[in-house]
Amino acid sequence: MRYKLRGFLLAASTILPYTLLADRPSDSVAVRKPNIVVVLASDLGYGDLGVYGQSKIETPYIDRLASQGARFTNFYSGSSSFAPSLCSMLTGKHVGKAAIRGTDEWVERGSVMNYVKVLMDSTLEGQRPMPLGEETIANRVREKGYVTGAVGLWGLGSATTQGSPLLHGFDSFYGYTCLRQAQTYYPKYLWRNDSKVSMDNALVFPNMKLPTNADPYKDESYLSYTLEHYAPDSILMAALRFVEVNKSNPFFLLYSAQLPQAPLQVPQERVRRYRLKFGEEEPYLGLNGGCPNRTPRATYAAMVSYLDDQVGMLVEKLKAEGVYDNTIIIFTSATGAASQSGVDGAFFESAGKHPLGKGRGSGFLFESGIKVPMIAVWPSVIAPNQVVDQIGIGYDVFSTLADVAGVDSVASGDGISLLPVLKGKSQENQHEYLYWENADNLGHIALRMGKWKLLGRNMSYDEPYFELYDLEADPEENNDVSEQNPDVVCRMVDLILNARTSPSISSFKLRYLED
Repeated sequence: MRYKLRGFLLAASTILPYTLLADRPSDSVAVRKPNIVVVLASDLGYGDLGVYGQSKIETPYIDRLASQGARFTNFYSGSSSFAPSLCSMLTGKHVGKAAIRGTDEWVERGSVMNYVKVLMDSTLEGQRPMPLGEETIANRVREKGYVTGAVGLWGLGSATTQGSPLLHGFDSFYGYTCLRQAQTYYPKYLWRNDSKVSMDNALVFPNMKLPTNADPYKDESYLSYTLEHYAPDSILMAALRFVEVNKSNPFFLLYSAQLPQAPLQVPQERVRRYRLKFGEEEPYLGLNGGCPNRTPRATYAAMVSYLDDQVGMLVEKLKAEGVYDNTIIIFTSATGAASQSGVDGAFFESAGKHPLGKGRGSGFLFESGIKVPMIAVWPSVIAPNQVVDQIGIGYDVFSTLADVAGVDSVASGDGISLLPVLKGKSQENQHEYLYWENADNLGHIALRMGKWKLLGRNMSYDEPYFELYDLEADPEENNDVSEQNPDVVCRMVDLILNARTSPSISSFKLRYLED
């Protein structure tokens, strides 16, 4: 049974142990600027929502939201890994120009992979930080009087470094700054601005395997992986509180949800209905990362449904505070469908018609790893029940929100504003091409130009190679046609060399492409 939204909202407004406050005066102008809410999921596949064809997982609130605005059918994340994707969205640059181009654990600091040491020493926490001076959409709208807040997953530097969200345009933050710490939904603490907030959870190490002496078919063998305080609950309450406190100001809320990425963890009361629905299934023993789980399919479905519940609660809160009609909501995902750490993306057809498996899905630049849902709702501006086939990408969000807030886009940006098409007008600006880059997984790049998509792999190592796919004839990307189309390959490689710049952070350099 779905949780009652209004009851949760009432509880959230009264029991919060913290606040995300701002000291900005109320907006007193006659025509108030629109509020902005961006909900960014993680590892949510194009096919994971009912409105995008999902039949096994129930997502009524997001489906309803889509009916109230525009749903994109050809939208991409800026990267296949979380940190560069978020960086691209916030700065409006494709990852070939962005400061953060992969998941760099910044190992020269010391024992960053020692979980206990990181808990004791905050200087070991977080990934390579986003440098100071990067122009973000949060900076831009704050200059126009917006109160800015971020909750959830960050990954662009810890609270003690120059990558802190407070140094990149956000007035407040609550959540995980470190992607390694987010490898459990039951952390020891979260961050509120520059201070730790205890979650009162026992210590459970991430990426554990089920002990060999445990019976994998007994629920009792998995009890230690589900603890008391579930981080998404606290993150949701922080988002609701931010709306409540700042309802008299124009605000920008980045709701960077951890859900539904692995590990497979969610309170068991949310899993029961999917256990009944799916029946008996094989357990996941933790052999491929994440954490062991007795019912991995039911758990993943419950995690997506909880994300759906969160969106429903957030919309209800906006309505309850009287600001929904003047709020633009963007819902999308930082990365595409997952197929690792026990997530059975193939069972759910999480990537839609695009195949999953080894070397595909989140972390890789095949369609399954970067094609994502995108929904835009603005009741006073965007007509309901729109289906938009125009191609868009994560770094378009900067230009679109800049247009909404009445601020200039960055001259070095690569995105286009989607506001005209959202308003039902013709879209004069179109992408000549889309470009992706990811320093993870041996270094890989991709460029889409019309029907053609060029994949470059092993860009950081010996024997790099390119594959060319005709997405109109072969949307599953099964047939490499590079040998039959050498002129197309040469033209697209030339575009890549001219599109990107050499990164200032050496760990993101792709050896094959650097001068």
